[in-house]
Amino acid sequence: MSMDLFRVTGHLPDGGSGLQYRIKRDRDGQERVAGESTLARAAQDDQFL
Repeated sequence: MSMDLFRVTGHLPDGGSGLQYRIKRDRDGQERVAGESTLARAAQDDQFL
């Protein structure tokens, strides 16, 4: 299974459903909103430090 990498580009006000973040996919720049519970930290890579 291939997983896409997204970067957090901003956070949204808590509207009562938990923390939400604006994220952007590295591969093609697609943006979306995701809840904190659906996110997982990617393994650290020196290129991102």
